Amino acid sequence: MSKGLSLWSFQSLSRKISGLSSILLGFLFVVILYSVIKLQQISMEMQEVARIDFPLTKVISELEVLQLEKHIIFEQIRYKKQHKNKVDLHHEIADEREQFNELSQRVTREIRLASEIINNGIISGNIEEKLDEHRRVIAMLTGFQQELNAFQSSAHTVFNILHQPDSDTHWEQLESELALLDGEAINLLAEIETLTEEIAENAVRHEREFFYVNTALGVSALIIGIYLTLYIISGFRRRVGEIQQGIDQLSQQISEGKGADEAAKITVKTDEFAGLATSMNAMVERFSTELDNRYEVEHKLLQLATTDKLTGAYNRHKWDESLAAEFLLAKRGSLLSVILIDLDHFKKINDNYGHDVGDKVLVQAIALIKKTIRESDLVFRLGGEEFAVLMRNQPLSEACVMAEKLRMTLAQTDIKDLPKFTGSFGVAQYTAEESIASFIKRADQAVYQAKNNGRNQVVKA
Repeated sequence: MSKGLSLWSFQSLSRKISGLSSILLGFLFVVILYSVIKLQQISMEMQEVARIDFPLTKVISELEVLQLEKHIIFEQIRYKKQHKNKVDLHHEIADEREQFNELSQRVTREIRLASEIINNGIISGNIEEKLDEHRRVIAMLTGFQQELNAFQSSAHTVFNILHQPDSDTHWEQLESELALLDGEAINLLAEIETLTEEIAENAVRHEREFFYVNTALGVSALIIGIYLTLYIISGFRRRVGEIQQGIDQLSQQISEGKGADEAAKITVKTDEFAGLATSMNAMVERFSTELDNRYEVEHKLLQLATTDKLTGAYNRHKWDESLAAEFLLAKRGSLLSVILIDLDHFKKINDNYGHDVGDKVLVQAIALIKKTIRESDLVFRLGGEEFAVLMRNQPLSEACVMAEKLRMTLAQTDIKDLPKFTGSFGVAQYTAEESIASFIKRADQAVYQAKNNGRNQVVKA
């Protein structure tokens, strides 16, 4: 080792600097090569997320919404089956049956679209990770579609015989098939959600690895660079006389008329890493843009999954989620009240003015409710003309005051080209040791009492 140091001490300054520079450039080359490879890998993963996972997640969210809408229609048919005359039942459920068929066709289109997204991703090479899992999802989608077709066929048959006396057995069998189909749908959605989350987690993990390794290499290169800089400074100090002598010789050559061309040969090499830094910044900027786009798409998907498309209020899925969360707080002593709202004679509005006007009435009703309630209150569309308002930290008395204020707002609103409309309100406050079901049932019964009492009024449970 001492022999090696001795040989090193006799090397020229330029060779010493050249050796250290080679080491530094080697580290920089490793950093750059690693960065390019990892950034390319991360870019491909982000493209897969943007081109495959985000559209697939959007389709799955749409499937969830469609399944919820089918359940609503199914419950409407169940209600008419229990309360309507069986002789007229075939005509009573005509609208629901048509809507059910339309939703079934939309579900089929979304399943086909999900399969096409994955198939196209595999064929085009956009999907490189978890190919077997993606193929399994395609198989699950195909199987789910077959079971869905069988259920739709059974539903069509049962809907046509509901007016017959022996239809109850067929209806119970249809409900059992629906429960099994729901289980298959939950498993399918969970499989796809797990797959997309794993791919996103892989991208995040690769980003983290890229940061740590690049940091370690960068620190090593920094240490060598600092040492090289200090060595160059000390070397230049030792050789300042030689440099001065060289400058004097160069001045003499110029004065003798032979230094112009030779002086031009004394050049300072510029650092070529400036262009590479620009390219790196461009890549980082592009990568940052893709991340921003990803967050924006996730936000939009979350809105689609939790918001009613027509009115902008929270949907039934968000209602179940928020109610469960608020219920836990209420069990710990926090106040919780709910206002259920059902627009009066809404079917007549649709029948007399058309569904377009009915939709405008729903939109206007939600707008008036949002404008009247507190900022901390949450408004939901539970289905059709039925709405709900969750009031945090509010007792029954305050909830009744708010309900009355909402009732008067709806009743007194007069908008051009829209029929006047009112609402029946049921108000309830959570009580200790009460379940969610009983809590909401009390408010729902209050709504029915308000309707039975003549509508356009508030009834507290």
